[in-house]
Amino acid sequence: MKKINQTLMVLTIVTLLAACNSGPHVIMSTNNNGNKTTIEYYGKIAFTDDNTAIKSMAKHSQIQFEKNGTKITAERDLDGITYQFDGEKIDSLNAEQKQMIADIIRQVHKN
Repeated sequence: MKKINQTLMVLTIVTLLAACNSGPHVIMSTNNNGNKTTIEYYGKIAFTDDNTAIKSMAKHSQIQFEKNGTKITAERDLDGITYQFDGEKIDSLNAEQKQMIADIIRQVHKN
């Protein structure tokens, strides 16, 4: 009986984890002469046709862009897309942050 309860508990946890991160888990990374760029995301994310920005994100999706230790995270919640820059919440991306994301997407898709 104890074994059945443990099995049911494990299955429940796995199901809950799968439901939280619906869609694929994708990691794309390049390292050119010590310049590391990474995109990691959960859920369904679409990029613009020119690969310079996020076109859309399914609910409960998350994407993280990293370039040489600087991180930008975008999450899709009930209110839309929210951003964090190096762990600090921001209302919207500035021109430099947008350019950083565009550079990372292009670099990773190029390789």
